[in-house]
Amino acid sequence: MSRVLRGLGATLVAVVLGVLSAVPGVLLHLRPWTLPLTVLVALAWLVALPPGAARLAYAVSWAGVVALFAAPRAGGDLVVVSSLTSYLLIGFALALVAAALVSLPRTSRDS
Repeated sequence: MSRVLRGLGATLVAVVLGVLSAVPGVLLHLRPWTLPLTVLVALAWLVALPPGAARLAYAVSWAGVVALFAAPRAGGDLVVVSSLTSYLLIGFALALVAAALVSLPRTSRDS
């Protein structure tokens, strides 16, 4: 039971880290220096988290923030606009999720 709670706690912390590291990067990604910094911060957290549910939760929450800000608002405003920098940000979010999926530990199957 304790192991399950620890895993759940690590996953929740990873979700919070994903949101907290993605929001500033998404809001400031059009400035020339912030996209590389955002990518470095996201990769550093991805590598620092243990493979498994926590790493996947971080990547999915990070990409979720990008998707949330890429959706049109009621007033027609967009945070992630049609620009090369924005497309790079969206592509990186997808690559981050793919990297987390690839790094999932394999489970052994008994025959």
